[in-house]
Amino acid sequence: MIYFKKDKALHKVREEEIVYVHQNKRDVVFVTEKGEFCLKSNKINFIESFLGDEFFKCHSYILVNLNKVEVVNQMDVVLSGDLSVGMCKAATDRLKKELKRRNPF
Repeated sequence: MIYFKKDKALHKVREEEIVYVHQNKRDVVFVTEKGEFCLKSNKINFIESFLGDEFFKCHSYILVNLNKVEVVNQMDVVLSGDLSVGMCKAATDRLKKELKRRNPF
């Protein structure tokens, strides 16, 4: 669980609620089912070390929750909630390979 301060309140977010995480300048933004939450002055590499192996690093600045992947296209991935993240072809190929490894059917 991660707690975020937003609008003068403390919000609890479970890892399974996180759709994806991305670096935005000096901050790390968590896009969740409840909305977006920001950790100021952080690095995505630091956050990656705390998240479980359900998160796939598709760019140096983006982590996607593999349990939220709906469709992998050639240049992007569609996640639950109709959110999409752009990726290069090499990243989509790596993602497809990882999804196949986890589910051989």
